[in-house]
Amino acid sequence: MLGGSPCSKPVRVEHDGQFYCTVHDPARVKARTDERHEALYQKAKERSRIMMLEAERQAFGRNCIAAIREIAAGHNDAQSIARSVLESEPKP
Repeated sequence: MLGGSPCSKPVRVEHDGQFYCTVHDPARVKARTDERHEALYQKAKERSRIMMLEAERQAFGRNCIAAIREIAAGHNDAQSIARSVLESEPKP
């Protein structure tokens, strides 16, 4: 270990009087960490979006079944029920 490098790799970078290898260079470590965090954030964001879409689809399915039950029970205006259900259809 030479001059602050935490490993035996050759020293290549100097920051604030400390010497580091390319693996332990603080700037590169921060860049890698930030990149990993951003990738995890994007993945979680996409997962959340998919879960919201699925919840909307399930709610729409429940609305469809409720409308069919109303029509089957003899509701007089099947078209208005169908229109109201179709208006609640989730947008892609």
